[in-house]
Amino acid sequence: MRISYTIKSEDIVAFNIQHLNKLSHIRRIKRKNKIIISTLYGAIALGWVVYKPMQWPMAWIVMFVGILWFYFYPKVWERGMVKKIKKIFKDKESRQELEFGHKGIWAKSDIKSGQIPKEEIKKIVENENYLFLYFNEENAIIIPKKEIEKNVKWEELLDCIKSVFGKECEFERIQD
Repeated sequence: MRISYTIKSEDIVAFNIQHLNKLSHIRRIKRKNKIIISTLYGAIALGWVVYKPMQWPMAWIVMFVGILWFYFYPKVWERGMVKKIKKIFKDKESRQELEFGHKGIWAKSDIKSGQIPKEEIKKIVENENYLFLYFNEENAIIIPKKEIEKNVKWEELLDCIKSVFGKECEFERIQD
């Protein structure tokens, strides 16, 4: 099966965000920042109540900000990362061609082309909008669903990929 599509900067951003959210040390940093800063706001509010008893309204406001931080920090972090990644990959667009065969994938892009043996694909991850074919921990072939559905049915592509890689490869479906 042969497919052609265009990778845009938003596809690269989506891959990087999805990949960052799966890394355990990034999840640990986000959780630690969320808890430490919320606790700091709580301590400031408590200090305000203890040392300035007449400042209850201000203490409640600071406590409320701490609660907001606790709940909304992951979204704020993600928005900041999207901004940084967009800055790096601003207006990047690349034409991709993939051909799936019994030996692996023949990949051709604006940058380079070559054979990727099926033994090199370690993991296949599907989410709502993309399919990622990982050939190491950090690098993957990005296949955007919206681009593929113009030419090929998504289910046909998934069946073809599963038949090429079979049981040798880990398949993971992620819900967004």
